[in-house]
Amino acid sequence: MKHIELLGIPGSGKTTVASYLQSTYSQVYSLSDSFKQALFDLLLNGRLGSIHSKIPIKFLEFTSRMTGVTDWCFNDFLIKNPNVFYSIDMKRFTDDIDRINSVANGLNSLIEKYNVTSQFWKKDQPVLIEEGFAHRAGSVFVHPRQKSRASMEHIKEYSKAVPMPDEILYLQIDPVTAEERMKSRKTAYPESYSSFSKDEMIHKLKQIDICLSTIVKVLTEEDTNVVRVNAKRSPKDILSVYQSNTSILTEPSRI
Repeated sequence: MKHIELLGIPGSGKTTVASYLQSTYSQVYSLSDSFKQALFDLLLNGRLGSIHSKIPIKFLEFTSRMTGVTDWCFNDFLIKNPNVFYSIDMKRFTDDIDRINSVANGLNSLIEKYNVTSQFWKKDQPVLIEEGFAHRAGSVFVHPRQKSRASMEHIKEYSKAVPMPDEILYLQIDPVTAEERMKSRKTAYPESYSSFSKDEMIHKLKQIDICLSTIVKVLTEEDTNVVRVNAKRSPKDILSVYQSNTSILTEPSRI
């Protein structure tokens, strides 16, 4: 499984770019779609044809847990990534139990989807992840209400403990513009930041940006292909830049 991750601070346009990329490249699957297909094939052996697209993902997740598939995948993940829980031990960075539980739940869900897909998805197509392990560094190391206690060494430790993408499309945008975009959305700020003032949100976006930039620096040093693009550009222009620099995707199969 080739893993392409969209990376950028909230408001950089990851969801919009992901939708445009998938509408252009039919060989690119989202992590959720590939996870559903993998579980469907594994649990039902494809006996119901293409109906998997209509089955709620929550039902497939529940079934995978009841049948032990999830436990097997978690154990397999830990064997391959033995230092993962030490690297994300947030008690080193915050005393906020609610925040620790929230981030842990998000990471557990990502681990489940990632490992089920990598183990059981039968297709060779690349998998596009909007918020993968690189993105999750922002959740682990940047607390909504507290100053970050994480260092460069902590981030390096994390990057070596979890599966990092084969390629990153890095949507770069200044925090002020990102905040303006967020305010124009129906959902506005993410739930963790819903009570923030404009200035507080911009300050926090700057912290997240520093964290993600550090992840990108670490991965670049490890020869991961990082395609940087100005997120203020249109999705079409962003994809044009990506097409010129990707090492994974071939020619578009849809326009």
